Amino acid sequence: QHGESWLWPPMRDALLRLFEHSQHNGVVPGTAKLHSIELWNEEGNLAAGELGYSCGAMYTSLTGFHREPSTGTIQMLCIAGLLVSSSFVCWDLGMAMSYKERLGARGMDRTEFVATQRAKYRN
Repeated sequence: QHGESWLWPPMRDALLRLFEHSQHNGVVPGTAKLHSIELWNEEGNLAAGELGYSCGAMYTSLTGFHREPSTGTIQMLCIAGLLVSSSFVCWDLGMAMSYKERLGARGMDRTEFVATQRAKYRN
């Protein structure tokens, strides 16, 4: 549906540079780390995926997709489990959407978001 990549080329290039930096330099304290999270079905096909990044104790979802019914929800629940087990304390899901709210997300105004982000970055 979206061709080679659904990411805007300058964003794709920036994410690639971030990924390459972390591959060559390891995780440097105070820097962001790119994550690609994938959900595969029993037949070995990619069913859902997401790109996100972490910095400090905060994880931010950038973009995701699903190819099969309910796999996006399953993926989000798996990510939640991974974040909790990895001691993350905040998950930025981006803009408010009804499916996110049904799963328990809550909106924040910008002032609260920035304060939360700064506090979680220090941890």
